[in-house]
Amino acid sequence: MTVVSAPAKVLLTGVNGFIAVWILQDLLEQGYSVRGTVRSAPKGEFLKHKYAKYGDKLEIVVVDDITASGAFDESVKGVDAILHTAAPVTFSGDYDSVIKPAVESTKSILNSALAHGSSIKRVILTSSVVTLLEPHDPGYTYSDKDWNEYAVNEVKTKGDKAPGYLVYFAAKTLAEQEAWKWYGQHKREIRWDMATILPPYVFGPLVHEVNGKPRSFLYMNLQQEKPRSELGAHAGAWIDVRNVALAHVRSLQVPEAAEERLIISAGGFSWQDVYDAVASVKPEIEGIPRGVPGIERAVISQPHPSKATKLLGIEYVALAESARDTILSVRDLSA
Repeated sequence: MTVVSAPAKVLLTGVNGFIAVWILQDLLEQGYSVRGTVRSAPKGEFLKHKYAKYGDKLEIVVVDDITASGAFDESVKGVDAILHTAAPVTFSGDYDSVIKPAVESTKSILNSALAHGSSIKRVILTSSVVTLLEPHDPGYTYSDKDWNEYAVNEVKTKGDKAPGYLVYFAAKTLAEQEAWKWYGQHKREIRWDMATILPPYVFGPLVHEVNGKPRSFLYMNLQQEKPRSELGAHAGAWIDVRNVALAHVRSLQVPEAAEERLIISAGGFSWQDVYDAVASVKPEIEGIPRGVPGIERAVISQPHPSKATKLLGIEYVALAESARDTILSVRDLSA
């Protein structure tokens, strides 16, 4: 069964992204060589400087249009595995600006791996739990058998009038479905296997290059206290970025990860949960809302990560630690 261990060479697409830089760091620390793709040469300079001690263990290449046919033809040559994290991340746009690039970039790298990746043993695609989130009654537990056909159908029906978040959900769903469809069609032609990783909201400190104001979903939502009606409501599921990175690396090392949709999640949360977690941190972090401790929490529906947790051996970072490190990281970069 497939195992890709150090000092293997890994192609990491979108290497300058929030999650990808943590993956890069883990790979280098464990002795892997990394070929990272960026969309322009300047985006790679920060990483070459930051990880200069690893020398030629880190190679940066430019792929300016990840949706183009053959875009990754050269990048896949001579690597043992692919971690494909590069994808559009936007909650505003339409089919052409959001869905088409997500689907086409997935097809592009898989076709390049088929045509030129003779040394590849495993391909890991970064997906999202939003690909699961078909509406259900509260208390439903999502599994790797679920698909968000609701988002896909809404976008097909409403077109440009569909809410931006549903366009994003549909893009992630259709991109992952395309990957599995492609894999099934070409399985007899390839020597490698595939898996997908499905994280929820990702919290945690920033180690990638930040130009201008640091952007963090968690920190942004801590700038102003939520209305009382929202404090105990289910806000989603979450995971720390360091766990996401670890999941990617271990997915290369665990044979049983092959052909799995790996749901990774530290659990569901309400904003009151986050406020309480931050309040528990010592020394105290100033300027974060306190909400209404003890407020009733809603019944939640959430993804079930037990399979991936067991396969990959993940011990999840606690909410208090993740929130603290996120806040301090953003404030430090803003100083």
